[in-house]
Amino acid sequence: MYGHRNPLKPYLARVLSKEDKVLFSEAVDNVGVKAFRSAYIMLWLSVAESIKRKFQELASRDNTANKIVGEIAKKEAAHQSVDLYLLEQAKAYGFISDSEFQKLEHIYNLRCIFGHPYEEQPKIEALVAAASDAIEFVLSKPLQLRHSYLSQQVKQLTENHAFLDDVKLPVEKFAAVVFEKADPTLNLWFLQKIWSELEGTFSDASLEIYRKRGIWFSRTYLTLGTDTIFLSWDVVTDLTRYGQILSRILAENNLFNMLSEHPKGIIFNTLLKAAETSYSAAKRLELLHDDNYLTDHQNERFIGLLNTLSSKYLASAGLHPKYFITKIIAQLKSRDWYTQNPAIQLIKKIGAEKINILPDGDQIRLGNNILQAANGGATQCILFIREIATNRSSWSTSLIEGIVGECLFSEERKSIRIKTSCLVDALKLLGAVSEEESKKIILSLLKKLNDCTDISVRSAVRDDVVQAISSLTLLDPKYSELSALREFFNDAKFDEVDTEGENTTLEE
Repeated sequence: MYGHRNPLKPYLARVLSKEDKVLFSEAVDNVGVKAFRSAYIMLWLSVAESIKRKFQELASRDNTANKIVGEIAKKEAAHQSVDLYLLEQAKAYGFISDSEFQKLEHIYNLRCIFGHPYEEQPKIEALVAAASDAIEFVLSKPLQLRHSYLSQQVKQLTENHAFLDDVKLPVEKFAAVVFEKADPTLNLWFLQKIWSELEGTFSDASLEIYRKRGIWFSRTYLTLGTDTIFLSWDVVTDLTRYGQILSRILAENNLFNMLSEHPKGIIFNTLLKAAETSYSAAKRLELLHDDNYLTDHQNERFIGLLNTLSSKYLASAGLHPKYFITKIIAQLKSRDWYTQNPAIQLIKKIGAEKINILPDGDQIRLGNNILQAANGGATQCILFIREIATNRSSWSTSLIEGIVGECLFSEERKSIRIKTSCLVDALKLLGAVSEEESKKIILSLLKKLNDCTDISVRSAVRDDVVQAISSLTLLDPKYSELSALREFFNDAKFDEVDTEGENTTLEE
């Protein structure tokens, strides 16, 4: 039937593991010299060793596999056969199905028979049949894990604090490892087990690590399985079962964009309600809003919710300050130190990096109002100005221009309005920037001063400005650019005001 060609040789190309190829190649070679008994034994050994190696690969991450490897080692140390034990554990673990177990057990039983020298050796047809089953059920299969392994991963992900670092990248890498090894027919079952464990944890802050881990893991797993998982997945039903955790998972741009309008609406409504008390839900909605994934009506509802939440809450949620800078400015305008001081503390908490991404106009307005509050005696605002003068960090020139400018004029009213109580502290900010930045700020200030139509200034106040600038320029060369401002106040023709009516305090 087979003539001179070796019927096992074509199967060799289907063997995945190089270790398995070594043993299977020996079976092929034995067939070539008509040593069929040896070929059958080597064929079985390639199956048994392949199963054993799969358990060894899993032992470091799976307790069940680790116990099986330990039991194999004990049996081998006691010179006991492990072949049937390997088959039974492979079936229990999910490597092979019940029908596959029966066929592989038949190969094992024949191996025991053919292993005796007084029995007749197997026919070539039996060898080919055994090779076909060995390849189909074990040797051509990647390490695809089933219920036992996947259940163990669910337990580790949702219960074992030390299992993975509380960092996104290691979790995503682990998800990719599990995805490659898992039986694809169990992907959705596996994820649903994770979501079921995490859905009820949202009232317990101490379980946040498991929620984050589950969200990162699930997003990566779903992304990798996009072509298969989404085909048969009833997303709406799962959103009704696992709404809190699944809404946060699917509110990732690439996943959200794959959904129809119905599940998108469920996700939005779930997150909008959760955003009243959940920072992560508010942040997730912001990302969908900024990337234009929400409808016009959803955008209106999102902005409406933000208007009801405090600036402190929104800042703590990590939202872009553009959503609440108006609230902070209103706090600074309040004339109430107990409102103004927390506002400046919040600005410091938000930090220069985020404040700097606001439009220049908003940063200047913020600087104006910081100075107004400081001029009115808000201690934290005064200290904030002094801190920038001492250590600018990365606060923008626009913010600094707003603070300095508010000491000298009201841009809105087109009037020169000197605020002397914080004048020196504000002017010192120009020594905290580079010479080029200082020139740029002063040129902008001079333009706005020249644009003022109300130039009523008491002579004493004007003299205070000139004296303050002169003192600073004498103190340190870094203030030399201020001389241009001094010249303006020396040379400009002001409408002299001799009464105490000039407003030098807090502006409305």
